[in-house]
Amino acid sequence: MRRTCAFSARRTRRAAIWLELVAGARRAELADTLAPLWVEAGDLRHAAWVYLRAADRALDALRPADAAERYEQARALADEDAVGVHAQALIGLARVAERDGQHDKAVARLEGFVPLENVLIL
Repeated sequence: MRRTCAFSARRTRRAAIWLELVAGARRAELADTLAPLWVEAGDLRHAAWVYLRAADRALDALRPADAAERYEQARALADEDAVGVHAQALIGLARVAERDGQHDKAVARLEGFVPLENVLIL
């Protein structure tokens, strides 16, 4: 059974790599398809970054609920030391809250990322 799982993960990884190569500049359009493939392939760090792309696309397409879900998926997959993933996800979640008119929630998301008293606003 273990050998079959490893074989399946390798095949899934190859499929994800092939799909990203073939998609080229249009990879972002396939982010919702690619992210679960990377999870299945066992590359959670890469999957987290792909979920961020999917979230940004959903937000740009005016689908804030989908965007928030993808940002949360990215955070859940990322290691604690993956600061870039967590930062982008929190900023994205703040953007979702801001678009929904939830300004206090947006500020709270950003406070989770950086102490706002250290930010210079011009």
